[in-house]
Amino acid sequence: MKKIIMTSAALFAAVSLFAQSSKDRLSELENAPVKESKQASKPQKESKLLDFDIISEIGYGWHFIKEDQFSSKLKGNKTSDFYFNVFELSLNPLKWASLTLGANLEWAKYVPHSDYYFHGVPDGDSRKLDLTPIGAAMDDVYSKLSVFSIGVPLGLDMHFGSTRLRAGAEANFRIKSGSEYSYENPDGDKHSVKDSTPTGLKPFAVNYFASLSLGFIGIYIKYYPESISPAIPMNCITAGILLNSR
Repeated sequence: MKKIIMTSAALFAAVSLFAQSSKDRLSELENAPVKESKQASKPQKESKLLDFDIISEIGYGWHFIKEDQFSSKLKGNKTSDFYFNVFELSLNPLKWASLTLGANLEWAKYVPHSDYYFHGVPDGDSRKLDLTPIGAAMDDVYSKLSVFSIGVPLGLDMHFGSTRLRAGAEANFRIKSGSEYSYENPDGDKHSVKDSTPTGLKPFAVNYFASLSLGFIGIYIKYYPESISPAIPMNCITAGILLNSR
């Protein structure tokens, strides 16, 4: 009996000692200071009121010619438009809307069907560009008109995540233009002519544009209500693809 009492007393003392140790350890953990993480949280990108981008967009498209007098003369699939944005300034009053103003370098190319060619014809003291039917002694005719312009687009840009919708107007200043044609005569001799004389193109016009981008790729459309020359149609529409880095 004495042995049982001593064993019980020893067991009770061990349990009491373990309980006290556990209590002290729990109290120590509760009172221990919490260490702050040394890793700084990643700062979120702030929405700036003004942004400035360089070469933020590149586009390539094709002209769609609807007027009967030109649709049979100009090749729509060979008549193209290429541009890239030099710089763009955007005002961002809202997170999802911006007002943009920029400058584009633009190259347009017009190619007629093989039955016609671009040619400068006399117009008083100068010459004007015209679409001329080929002569009987002209074979394998190729002709094109190249126009270099500086565009100043002003647009409204609405963006929701990676989706962007833009629309606006563009002032187009035509800096340089020139036409050329080549043909082969019945003897097999090839001739190439570059018309460096003034082509009578209008130096200034306004066109309208809209685009839709999903991420870095999108589509755009431009509408030219005025003709730049008697040889170029009115109400010309250009549509194409674009790449952007915004």
